Amino acid sequence: AVTECVSDWVEKAYVNTFLLPLADRWSDRVRDMATWRGDGTVPQTAFFERHVQPFIDKGQKVFVVVSDALRYEAAAELVARIQSENRWTAQLDAVLSSLPSYTQLGMASLLPGNERTIQPADGTVLVDGKAASGTEARRQILAAAVGGRATAIQAETFLEMNTKTEARALMRDHDVIYIFHNTIDKVGDSPATEVKTAEAVETALQELMQILRKIANANGNNMLLTADHGFLFQQSEVAEADDLPLPVAGEWLMKNRRFALGRNIAKNPAVKTFAATDLGLSGDWQATFPLSLGRFPLSGSGKRYVHGGLSLQEVVVPVVRI
Repeated sequence: AVTECVSDWVEKAYVNTFLLPLADRWSDRVRDMATWRGDGTVPQTAFFERHVQPFIDKGQKVFVVVSDALRYEAAAELVARIQSENRWTAQLDAVLSSLPSYTQLGMASLLPGNERTIQPADGTVLVDGKAASGTEARRQILAAAVGGRATAIQAETFLEMNTKTEARALMRDHDVIYIFHNTIDKVGDSPATEVKTAEAVETALQELMQILRKIANANGNNMLLTADHGFLFQQSEVAEADDLPLPVAGEWLMKNRRFALGRNIAKNPAVKTFAATDLGLSGDWQATFPLSLGRFPLSGSGKRYVHGGLSLQEVVVPVVRI
């Protein structure tokens, strides 16, 4: 009972005195934006060019670990753990997530390429006209950009490899190796398990340490750790009465708790609407986002754990150099 009281108190303090006022003030800034960009913050689409390319230019190999929904604060916790290890250093930086801040676009933004297009029918994303969904499609985009010397694999596959033979062969044959890890989003994005998001973050941090140690044991020196997007989370239930109705639109193409794509979206003070081109994307649609902590109504989807929107917790994406 005491634990319940304490967690209840912490939750209320977090949501009411930190999360909500911050989201409100940030929304005031976003309301005035004509295009989605952050002063002094590199856009996520420049990640490859800014963070990966310098290793290639110096003839050095680099591992890029992409952990789905690794929020900035979780990465900061991981950095503290890495720095407590002998002979390890870690620096925390950030990029501004693409909008909408959802998996397909976030993953596509971490790949090399100039043009990104959302296909509103199913939310999949093309990079320079090529599909960017799934490990194999991403591997092909990477390989084409690095003369066949880049690859992408799932974290489970990498962890099952024999360190001295298979992992070292992977490194011998490639200069850029993307490892895709999915523990937080897998738990948070399901209504049945979203309540366990905090435990999923802890599990993710332990697994990421395991991946990093394995890279080091395979003689990998350069590692980058990043994410596709962050998330908003609250342990307490979000009341249905708090749903923010969708604004009026000519047509809706795609709906999510924290964003919706459509055409001819009416002006509404509770939302921020950008044209596709304002977001650096190709397309003739608009994207609208609930301001502050608002959620759009969407049957059958979770409400405690959400992303896709423009809160700082969703869009400040960590980049850790290890």
